[in-house]
Amino acid sequence: MSQDLKNKIVEGYQKYLLTEGERPKTVFAFCETIKIEEAQFYEHYANFESLEIGFWNELFERTIGIVKGDEAFDAYNARERTLAFYFTLIEQLKKNLSYFRLAFGNQPILQPNSPFAKGVKGLESFFNELIEYGEEQNEIAKRPMFKKLLVKGFQFHLVFVFKYFMKDTSQAFAKTDEAIEKSTNLLFDGLQKGVVDSAFDFAKFMGQNAFA
Repeated sequence: MSQDLKNKIVEGYQKYLLTEGERPKTVFAFCETIKIEEAQFYEHYANFESLEIGFWNELFERTIGIVKGDEAFDAYNARERTLAFYFTLIEQLKKNLSYFRLAFGNQPILQPNSPFAKGVKGLESFFNELIEYGEEQNEIAKRPMFKKLLVKGFQFHLVFVFKYFMKDTSQAFAKTDEAIEKSTNLLFDGLQKGVVDSAFDFAKFMGQNAFA
């Protein structure tokens, strides 16, 4: 019953946000719309922000679970694991795209206090795994003193992918797939060698397909 209530709150909140274009004014007003007691809301969430953080966390955790559950995952190198993560993430986003577009907004940077940023912070361990695996496979040069900066680099790459996807108007989001592949190649080449060629290829792509 508790899980049913939690699902009702999440679904009701998404519907409200998509219909009204903004958060409810108060938790009480929102609970009135989905016909539950205010105290029932607080059994699961402290406020609307914690609800949104939970939704981002669930998205990322589900994506990682799908990627790691693929039989081919263990055979992938770090670059391929990163690509698999992003392609799977995009497929998950498509299932609820209107909500995610509204929730993500038009964030120019990884704003530290936004629900999205707090959700991304939960990916630190996954990005650390990718980096450490890349070091083991000699895809990433070992730079122990800069490990935190490398994780930040992966986080900002994620923001880039989100922003590009949210604005992509190409058929079946084909340009997003290209952007993921080229930017991931640039990221990994930059962590070891070959960055000039990848940068030129990516700059050419963005020059032809960047959004205003």
